[in-house]
Amino acid sequence: MDEQDRELLVTDYQPTVRGEQREGASRRVGAGERRTTASRRSRRLSTEKEAADGSFARAATGAIAGAMLGSIPWAVAYSQGWVFGVLGFLIGFCAVKGYTLLKGQTGRTQALIVIVAIVIGLLFGQIAGDILTIIKMINNGSIVGSTMADIPSIYILAIKTAGGAYFRSALLNLGLGLICAVFAAWRVISLLFVEEQAEE
Repeated sequence: MDEQDRELLVTDYQPTVRGEQREGASRRVGAGERRTTASRRSRRLSTEKEAADGSFARAATGAIAGAMLGSIPWAVAYSQGWVFGVLGFLIGFCAVKGYTLLKGQTGRTQALIVIVAIVIGLLFGQIAGDILTIIKMINNGSIVGSTMADIPSIYILAIKTAGGAYFRSALLNLGLGLICAVFAAWRVISLLFVEEQAEE
């Protein structure tokens, strides 16, 4: 075999080798993509299974605890004489977060639980704000001759004395807070209406 024949043989062989290399690389990329897709599908199925197996009771506890935790800034602001309905946003956000952290199921029941948790959180914040106000008044001497043990009786007496004015003020405060809280939790609360439309 002379030198020219050897050059022709090498030239014919190289495209074949390169083609096989490209095919091998393509197969490796395809296998990698399939493994990635399978991994994603597995994680999605695992997440869906956790949601399906979630406990409504446990998640409701988380939602209520979250709403009450989110109402603390509301109570502190109210006790200082500031009325920030926008703090209701924090109550709604924490209610949803508490439900999610304890892996509750999604759907219409989730929306109802979050709504109840928001209402409980708002009421807790309102009452806690009133109690903090009374504590501040006892400490600065505005209420003479009273101790912390007298807080329940002072609270009841204050509500009776204020009468309708107190309830109007409280309802206005709670109403503003509820609007902001519902806005924060709307992604979950909207499931209530979406499922109703699907059923129709």
